[in-house]
Amino acid sequence: MQRYGHEIPLHLSAYRYGVDWESNVALLRNAPPDLILCEAQTADEEKAQLESIAPVHYLRGAWRTRLRDAAALLGEEAAAKQWLADYERQVDTARKRIEPIICGQTFVVLRFSRGNFSLFARPNITDVLFGDLGLTSAYPLEQLDNPVKELPLAAIQQLNADHVLLMVRQEEETLRKWQAVQADPGWNDLKAVRQNRLRLIPSEPWLEYSPLAHERVVDEMMTMFAER
Repeated sequence: MQRYGHEIPLHLSAYRYGVDWESNVALLRNAPPDLILCEAQTADEEKAQLESIAPVHYLRGAWRTRLRDAAALLGEEAAAKQWLADYERQVDTARKRIEPIICGQTFVVLRFSRGNFSLFARPNITDVLFGDLGLTSAYPLEQLDNPVKELPLAAIQQLNADHVLLMVRQEEETLRKWQAVQADPGWNDLKAVRQNRLRLIPSEPWLEYSPLAHERVVDEMMTMFAER
């Protein structure tokens, strides 16, 4: 948004997923695009409205597949291939620099919202951190039945993760309760907290499932953990 926002002729509402879709459709109808890229999981009613405006391509599969498919639609296969090659080189560099620092250590990514912790293991986390960068998850991902599984503090203690990456929702109630958690002896007794291995991460780019966001996450991991 900071880099390309001024180049976007029509800004849609994306503050809350799926909430403002009717007003977004109205905006699109008044400035009809040539092609619409849309999540495959979009509700049928919204899909029908979008398809009445312009041809729609539904995004399916892992992010690399999505990128290649979009590039093929736009005749930009060579650019996508080059971008992916650059990304793989970036990941390889990051993995080699990070590995000596965190060899054998485990990670868990959590989100804190309105007094509750949840495991944050959506594809943007599992694909990049535990896939591309090869980090070891403190939570057995093969047992994962919910990518945003709520975890009480006792369950987090049992994970005994060496590193905790924590996303704290930025709203008044959550921030107030986060202050209380930081005074909780149970929280402060976590190994990652005791050893100063708790790192707060922002929702952007960590919540986003896109090539550019993943590139930025790799950069942020290098900043946090790479050998200097």
